[in-house]
Order: sequence, then structure tokens, then C-alpha cells
Amino acid sequence: MVEPHFLVPANVETLTLTLNIGEMIVTQAGKSESTTITGPWHFSFTVPFHHENNTHLPDPIHGDVSIK
Repeated sequence: MVEPHFLVPANVETLTLTLNIGEMIVTQAGKSESTTITGPWHFSFTVPFHHENNTHLPDPIHGDVSIK
């Protein structure tokens, strides 16, 4: 999952990401069946955030310049 770009205020030093998952589909390699497990699950991660004043950062998936 890749989230779109977002702006963060200059005085922010940490970033909290929260995932709210209502349903998971579990599959096993080599098997065509899957199992659905219903939630809810909530995961939050707080990490240090470093501002980078660079508008030409490479896209981590495609490797090209994604912000112009």
C-alpha cells in the first residue's frame, strides 16, 4: 500500500500512522482457497519525522521523480 504525498507542518518532529483494518483475507501459497477474518484491528505507530526540503525525491516504488 502506498499513500499519496502529504504536507507536514514545519514544527512537527514525530509522525503517527494509524491503520484501521476491518477485514483480512488470508491465503496460503499454492492453495486456491482463502479465509476471511473480520476485525476490527487498530494499529498505531509513532516514529521520528525528519523534514527534507527537497522537491525532487525519487518515488520509492518506481524510482522516478514523483514530486515536482
